[in-house]
Amino acid sequence: MRQTSRPSPEAIALRGSAISVADYFRYAIYSILFLRGVYAIEDFMVINKFDLELLVATNEDLEAYVASVLDQVERTSFSSGRNPPEEAKWLIPSRDNYHPGWLASKSIKQLVLAIVSKESKETLERWIFDVQILDPTPTTKPKSEADFHREVHLMLAGIRGTNSMLSEIQEPTLCNILVYLKDDASDGTPTGESLPDAWEDAHPHAIEQEFATEVKLKHAATSLHKELAKKKQSDIFRFLTRIRCWEYRQLNVIHRATRPSRPDKARRMGYKAKQGYVIYRVRIRRGGRKRNVKKGIVYGKPVHQGVTKLKYRRSLRAVAEQRVGKRCGNLRVLNSYWVGEDSIFKFFEVILIDPSHKAIRRDARINWICAPVHKRRDARALTAAGKKNRGIGRGPRHSQFPRRKTWKRHNTLSLRRYR
Repeated sequence: MRQTSRPSPEAIALRGSAISVADYFRYAIYSILFLRGVYAIEDFMVINKFDLELLVATNEDLEAYVASVLDQVERTSFSSGRNPPEEAKWLIPSRDNYHPGWLASKSIKQLVLAIVSKESKETLERWIFDVQILDPTPTTKPKSEADFHREVHLMLAGIRGTNSMLSEIQEPTLCNILVYLKDDASDGTPTGESLPDAWEDAHPHAIEQEFATEVKLKHAATSLHKELAKKKQSDIFRFLTRIRCWEYRQLNVIHRATRPSRPDKARRMGYKAKQGYVIYRVRIRRGGRKRNVKKGIVYGKPVHQGVTKLKYRRSLRAVAEQRVGKRCGNLRVLNSYWVGEDSIFKFFEVILIDPSHKAIRRDARINWICAPVHKRRDARALTAAGKKNRGIGRGPRHSQFPRRKTWKRHNTLSLRRYR
């Protein structure tokens, strides 16, 4: 994941003072550690800054570690005197050794956040932030606070969007922060010529090229997915759907998806790329159903003797929600959406919420679903798909539902006796 400080169509850029950029590094590191599950939800708290809700560390060791690194990057003074974690002591400078800030001296070129497996010490991910320090020119205009806030918002949104594209880390992990200076060797290994005395060369935490996949941090342009989904008869969408349906047919009927296939639709349905949200994909057989009677004979009145061409009152989307809700009894169904179909099956993705997760219980915008009254809301037709089948809604298209009650009301003469 790369970021540069020069705007380009290929990447997101953030431009500001050394203090502002160091602040952004701090919040970006906390966001990555939270989203990737390196630290638990109890180690963070939410604050309001830059007109955004940002994460800061409440874990003293983590706070001291990040502060000591970014203090040298920005370099005014040390902001924390707490002891760093054991795995980070090689990176912590001493109070007696002062070295000018690397942003001010224009010597920093990269800041890397490495996520390492705690057991095997294998590097799983490297989040790379490229730094370019530009000299001011007479035509350079001072940046307004609103512009800087907008850029921070885009950067953090890009991190959240990138997280939704990555598979979940299933093992305990550690984090290391690496700083690369401009006089480093071409192979990425620090030379140590411009390091303060208390700093030392560190392991680069490189990933072998045959196993590495580079993902650039870009704008979360869900509008592109939205426009593509509007033209379902286009060659691109039909080809993409055909390939996806082939892949989905090889998987289990109900399986967990690492990320939504349609991120624009998932966000409109309430999905967030954060802890506590889960995506399940389900396969439903298309068409009506035959009546389950022996030898195809219905013993009864002729009005009940139909065997074929029967239509279920609930839609296939509502059926998909109910089947996933039954499979995942500890989760709550929030919503669902269509992702593809072929001649035999329809495929849906269902958004589920973990009501016992602290990230959900502490979020005022979604913790309503933690109430016991919302258990198995899919089975009681309380989701959007279920309410649509029940005819619940407002406007002229819902004035005729339920049909039986409406017909009875229109065909019943009620005379009230005067007393």
